Amino acid sequence: MCPNAIGIVLMDAMQVNKTRPAIFNFFVENCNMIEEKKNNSAVIGVTSTTTTIKTKMEEDLKPREDIEIIEQYKEDAVIYGYKGVFAYDAWLEINELYFFNSLKPIQIIWGITNYSRSLGNINDNRMMLHNSLFHPVSNVVWGTDKEVFGKKYTYDVILHEMIHQHDHQFQPQYKKKPFYTSHNNPFWCSEVIRIGELLGYELQAVPAKLKRINGKGQSYTPDGHLTRKQLASFPDCIRPNGYYL
Repeated sequence: MCPNAIGIVLMDAMQVNKTRPAIFNFFVENCNMIEEKKNNSAVIGVTSTTTTIKTKMEEDLKPREDIEIIEQYKEDAVIYGYKGVFAYDAWLEINELYFFNSLKPIQIIWGITNYSRSLGNINDNRMMLHNSLFHPVSNVVWGTDKEVFGKKYTYDVILHEMIHQHDHQFQPQYKKKPFYTSHNNPFWCSEVIRIGELLGYELQAVPAKLKRINGKGQSYTPDGHLTRKQLASFPDCIRPNGYYL
């Protein structure tokens, strides 16, 4: 997984690379319309690029009027305190900025993830976030200093999990290869590229392949592309040092 924050200013605009890997859903197909530079210092989700994509997507998929459902979920989330309400506010914003209100409302609960190995996980109707995202119980959690955790980090975890939600909701039926995983497949890579552009980054990503190197099977990624480990931690992997502090 990886993290983001509300109201962050984009990096200096870069010309979008028009050459993309194979595209597997209409969201990424619409990204081919991006042929202009993003405005310098544009705020996330307010660029003319985003407006162009959003206009086309709204023609293909009417935004769902699901705010009332989320508001009901928020009322129930008060048992988790501030973090419970924050998670739903972040979900609403991310759904609008990066998925153009196409995702269905989902319940967000807080607790201990399976074996505490992940920051969050998601299925078709529920997102689970680890309590330590807001309240680390030790100075070092998952090998990371506890100062890193908080609203910014949690926001990025929710963004990451919502890419999975988008995957579950819209993933086409392509033939899965043995080396594909939830973070290492064409659909995930295309979404990393698309959302990376909205965050102000020009990224290259293709699924890693199993390649024999020095007689041993190893994960191989072309030069200049996100590694398999980076794909699994997007968008945290692209954040500058000190971003979450």
